[in-house]
Amino acid sequence: MVHIFLRVSTRALCALLLLATLAACASFSTKTAERDSRALAAPAIGAAAARDGASERAALLEKPLGADDAVALAMAFNPTLAASWTRLGIGAAEAFEASRLANPHLSFSRRAGDEGVVRTGALGIDLASLLLLPQGSRIAARDFAALKLEVAARAVEIARDTESAWYRCMAATQEAALSDALAEAAGVSAELAQAFYAAGNISRLELLREKALAGEAAVAAAQAGARLIRSRTRLNLLMGLRGADAVGWRMPAQSPLPVLEEPALAALLEDASANRLDLRAARLQLEILSDSQQSARSWRWLGGLELDYEWEREPDGSRLRGPGLTLELPIFQQGQARTLRADARLARGRAELAARELKVELNVREAHGLLLGLRTVIQNYAQTIVPAQGEAVERELERYNFMLIGAFDLLRAKQSEYQALSGYIEAIRDYWLARTALAYAVGSRLPGQASGQTEIELKPERKAEPSTHQHDHSKGEHP
Repeated sequence: MVHIFLRVSTRALCALLLLATLAACASFSTKTAERDSRALAAPAIGAAAARDGASERAALLEKPLGADDAVALAMAFNPTLAASWTRLGIGAAEAFEASRLANPHLSFSRRAGDEGVVRTGALGIDLASLLLLPQGSRIAARDFAALKLEVAARAVEIARDTESAWYRCMAATQEAALSDALAEAAGVSAELAQAFYAAGNISRLELLREKALAGEAAVAAAQAGARLIRSRTRLNLLMGLRGADAVGWRMPAQSPLPVLEEPALAALLEDASANRLDLRAARLQLEILSDSQQSARSWRWLGGLELDYEWEREPDGSRLRGPGLTLELPIFQQGQARTLRADARLARGRAELAARELKVELNVREAHGLLLGLRTVIQNYAQTIVPAQGEAVERELERYNFMLIGAFDLLRAKQSEYQALSGYIEAIRDYWLARTALAYAVGSRLPGQASGQTEIELKPERKAEPSTHQHDHSKGEHP
């Protein structure tokens, strides 16, 4: 490196030092940053964001666990979210470091020769970092603000995953109950078939069919139970529960009903563009990249620049002292690599933002269209399919009581009703999953009021069981 010594104005040096001191006054608190991130995430998470899941834990686990209850617990105990909050501490350290001037370096040397001992000392400071400090401090503060947005977006994502897992667990709980009821009905049918076969009223082929159907229903019930275990495990993982807490909570008896009316697509698209935290973070990062590019171009000729003060004591007792400046000469490169990197990063940031904006828009359109379609499915189940199957069971029971049909026909009708209820459960689950996905795509809670529709009973009351003491009408024969 080539060294050149220049005169530096004392007034200019004092001004630079004062500017560096003022730029270094910014403070970065981890606790404040976490509070800011939680406040940013609150509109998208909803009422659960304002609750203290840690202090409410025992009370929440004693009563039926609602979706907001699960989200409140996740906000307090989710291990992945806890790891995300630590990013703020790392970001605060990096922002603090970027907003402070590099420490000066002090060196001493002692050299002995024939004429005596020469003692030399020097105090140096990186003048280039001093010149770039104000702009670097501003960029660090904005980068820290972008990090708070990113962490808040992660909290919203975990809340969305928890809410979706709750709806899946709700449906799995109801489906397991229905599968058990269906298996019980099939088992009754198989027992009747065995009794009828022993009495010589049905063939062995009919008996084998009933036993096969009962076996299939038992397998389906076991599979539904396994799905329930998996869904509870997933929800426990998101809520951060273990041990007795993981097995003690229970789900409500019924799923929430669809809202009266869904918001318009145009309003949702506008809200998504304004509210999505990841979009806001990406836009802020793009501004940072733009500032970095301008800085790289403005200071492209600036290389290594060091200001120092050196003193020396000769063997004869004389002393030499004075300032010095070390300057990197831009002969072989003039900052081209820095400007090329800044240009490429800015171009990449613009492309990534455009891709993210496109994905958000398409996700909103897809989720909104799916939501409207599922409302139609639910309406058909609630107003037509399930009531019709329920009434069909009542009519079949009347026919059975008048000995117009057999016991197996009545049980088939009951099984068809259970299957319709299972389809209704899946439609309700898919509706709320789609609405949760839409809320996440928009970046805020969706407005809506409960429809007031009467909830369909998902565990129909069992009618009088057919018995083997009645006449055999399994083939629909009249008395």
